[in-house]
Amino acid sequence: MMQMTGQATARSPLGQGVNGACHRDIWAGRTILVSTAALVAEMAIGGVALILIGLSQDPESEFTGLGLVFTTVVILPMLAIVSVILGLLATLILVLPIVWLARRAKGRWGWTQKGAVWGVPLVAPIVSAALLLVGSVLYTMASGAVGSPTVHAWWWLALTAFSVPSALFAWLAASRTEPGSGLRLALRVFASGAAGAVGLALWGGLAYATGLVKLYEPPHLSRADVVGIWQDGRGGTLELAADGGATAHRLSDTGHGHCEGTGKWSLESSGTRSQDLELAGACGTTWSIGGTSERPTLYYYVGDPDEGHRYTLLRGSER
Repeated sequence: MMQMTGQATARSPLGQGVNGACHRDIWAGRTILVSTAALVAEMAIGGVALILIGLSQDPESEFTGLGLVFTTVVILPMLAIVSVILGLLATLILVLPIVWLARRAKGRWGWTQKGAVWGVPLVAPIVSAALLLVGSVLYTMASGAVGSPTVHAWWWLALTAFSVPSALFAWLAASRTEPGSGLRLALRVFASGAAGAVGLALWGGLAYATGLVKLYEPPHLSRADVVGIWQDGRGGTLELAADGGATAHRLSDTGHGHCEGTGKWSLESSGTRSQDLELAGACGTTWSIGGTSERPTLYYYVGDPDEGHRYTLLRGSER
């Protein structure tokens, strides 16, 4: 009799209601708040990391002091708003489905609460792959193009790595029921992420200031390094001869047309390390030298340099 009573209790509407409430808690406001805070913190840390890495790479645009002030005053607040919106969207279509599926697996396989946490990183690749598949289909329908398998693989890995930390925090938030716990956890997560971003920025600045990591410097080329055929990858070429002669074929110009003909070239220093290639005659313009010593480039900016639109040439053997 006692055994039958226990079975009845386990299957009673009250037991089912508790289980149902547990599942509904995943979509509660506190879970959404904590997940969004975690995603914003991840984006802040990732953004600082990308900036620090970019300082050692060939920049895509010239960054002036005025541009830095503009970015700090205008762009950063806009990025903060955008990151919150993106975090909320990612929470709804990526993070919460991961937590929900992990919770379902817990009930299906009878995992303990502690063991079920490991279900989050197990199901994250599945949900990320499903979301990527939907996105790929929509992209193909809109553009008619199909992304390469390598690009899809990198996106899948990025979505999986991006979603796991926030999904674990969302799981933790869904497990708490005391009033105000979600807000407190969200603030702690965001504060930890902000502290991590600031700490990373300080350590990165110290590494560059002490010379442990070198800031990007354009290569310094000799005349012999410049001689050869440079290509834009779209049929345009610039042949630079050792005697200073230049022959252009179907090079793009600033008017989005093409130019070709002959002229003269010369190397000019434009700073302590920077060099320019002056092209006179047909297609005459000033080309900046960038890239690396192993893979130099010739380029000039199209339009506003702060927008970063370059027209770039690579040596023919490097295309």
